[in-house]
Amino acid sequence: MTPEVSPTTCAGCDRSLTEPVPIWPFALYPQHHTARSLVNTQVSQLDKIKVVEYLRNGVRICQTSEVNIEAANILRKLGVPHPPKLHYVTSV
Repeated sequence: MTPEVSPTTCAGCDRSLTEPVPIWPFALYPQHHTARSLVNTQVSQLDKIKVVEYLRNGVRICQTSEVNIEAANILRKLGVPHPPKLHYVTSV
């Protein structure tokens, strides 16, 4: 739906009389100078926990990949139970 009155627009021919000034009082350093975030590290460790499914001798097995020490410590700190090693075993 088109508005009854069209707003006026300009093509940028005027210049501002004031110089823009940053309001942050501290210097902003490049990101490669910042310390690594603990949250990102936790997520990357927890992403390594995978559920794998495979066939062996006519049996379908679904299990959790090995949980490394760092991921186990994170799960313990968060109060999350360890994932089960074996989810299911079915015949094919």
